[in-house]
Amino acid sequence: MEDTKLVFDGTVLVIGLFAWLIYIPQIKLLVKKKRSDSLSIEIVWGALFIQSMLFIQQVLRHNWPAAIAAVVMASCVVTVLFLVYHYRRWPGGKP
Repeated sequence: MEDTKLVFDGTVLVIGLFAWLIYIPQIKLLVKKKRSDSLSIEIVWGALFIQSMLFIQQVLRHNWPAAIAAVVMASCVVTVLFLVYHYRRWPGGKP
């Protein structure tokens, strides 16, 4: 069981530290196109929920490096969520 926890913690840490590599192209595309038609808002909310659960789990286990990595992932998801709502409300940017 301890080995499984170590593998999971290591996976969360590695993915969290490199999450910005996954989200930066999407954020750049949203800013460039100024539209969010292609993104499902439910998927983004689901990703935020998963990131929140990962963060809570790591805090409860006092695994601070993985908790910080989860915050990095969640901040990217929050940025995407903000841009999706912003460009759905004001397509093409604010007038």
